[in-house]
Amino acid sequence: MGDLRHKKVLFEASSVEMREALLNPLRFPDLSPLILNILELLNRFEKWAVFHVSAHMNRIAKSIAESVILGPRPQSYVAAGGPCWLHRMLEEDANSI
Repeated sequence: MGDLRHKKVLFEASSVEMREALLNPLRFPDLSPLILNILELLNRFEKWAVFHVSAHMNRIAKSIAESVILGPRPQSYVAAGGPCWLHRMLEEDANSI
């Protein structure tokens, strides 16, 4: 989102624990260094929020994350236009609304 120069960002996560960790980092002392690093990055935005959504509602983000994990990708490959499969998924989502 920073690469896209967004200033106000809403994140959605299908993990209740991830949202809880960001909103209440003291409840997760073992993850403290990671959570603090993430919060430092989030605080670069003018405004941000994290919402919980069902896994089905988060399928595009999950697909992007899996594509990054499973293969070498440039840091901002989505910002550069993204792959064809992503465009198809976004189109399908837009048409299902």
